Amino acid sequence: MATDKCTDVSKLLVNNEELESVETFVYLGAQIEKDRKIPPEIRRRLAIAAGKLNKFQKLWKCQTLVTKLRTLKACIFPVATYGCESWTITKCDVKKINAFEMKCYRKILRIPWCDRVTNEEVLERVNIQNCQLMNNN
Repeated sequence: MATDKCTDVSKLLVNNEELESVETFVYLGAQIEKDRKIPPEIRRRLAIAAGKLNKFQKLWKCQTLVTKLRTLKACIFPVATYGCESWTITKCDVKKINAFEMKCYRKILRIPWCDRVTNEEVLERVNIQNCQLMNNN
């Protein structure tokens, strides 16, 4: 994989075997890509965290709001932000991350997606001033 702007990739030999040149690979849990126009790592981490969010379905129905928020911050948000130190974040990525956070709050408050509840009202219900996921990184 060529990491600079050069499109020429030279052959690399290790023990007289040529290494394969790839467009993308996973290293220490983070997906590294040759082309950084659309970072799939952020979408991938948010998708993994969304899957974990759905596994807590019984908890979201029967616990207090404080317990739900603590569980969310301890079990879901770290999964979403794992490896975020290496991300190059754009405005579009910030919107995706904030949308994921709002989705989490709506899930723990059991607000269906079809209800017309503003983000500000959701944040008031969970007693938070603004989205915290981007601010804590």
